[in-house]
Amino acid sequence: MAVKAMLQNGVRTVVPRLARRATYNHPETNCVVCGKTTTAHATTVQDTSGWTNGHNHGCESYAAKWCENGGAKAGSEWTLGATYNHPEANCVVCGKQ
Repeated sequence: MAVKAMLQNGVRTVVPRLARRATYNHPETNCVVCGKTTTAHATTVQDTSGWTNGHNHGCESYAAKWCENGGAKAGSEWTLGATYNHPEANCVVCGKQ
């Protein structure tokens, strides 16, 4: 059975080829770690300049304390969402794409 590495909850995981089909919206064509190839026109995603969570913490604080690999660190999920000005939409380490 063919297998390929995929990102699952921020961790690279080996999954069977069947998981890379339409049922899962073709991750192999939408996610680099799942096999999508990059193009010369790809742009680098950057943190939103000057962003804070409303409590004087920016993306650097989130990288040091609350987020890693595109999501919240275990137990730090409470630091995401509207209450904290959506760091997941502003900081690459929290999931900005």
